[in-house]
Amino acid sequence: SGDQPSAATTQTTPLAMAPPDFTSAVDEAILSGQADVAVHSLKDLPPIGRWKAAGRLTIGCHLPRGNPLDVLIGPAESLEALPAGARVGSASVRRQAQLLWARPDVRPV
Repeated sequence: SGDQPSAATTQTTPLAMAPPDFTSAVDEAILSGQADVAVHSLKDLPPIGRWKAAGRLTIGCHLPRGNPLDVLIGPAESLEALPAGARVGSASVRRQAQLLWARPDVRPV
């Protein structure tokens, strides 16, 4: 899934805009017979016009959307409780922007 970036990278381009899209390897595994089905997060699929498997694979079903809220993991009980200059891990451009909007003093890593 796109929620598992390497520890040392920071995302600079939205995943749906970044070539090649990272769902292609799994899609190709289905098309080549190496896998029977795949499970993707719908948010990770590129727009239909750039989805390489469009017309060859079908989105057969989707589950009801769960709670889309992000969570803070660590010793602080809230974003406000983070110490000044705290380092916060996230490879998501969206989350980094939201974090810096709320706490310009922290450092995304």
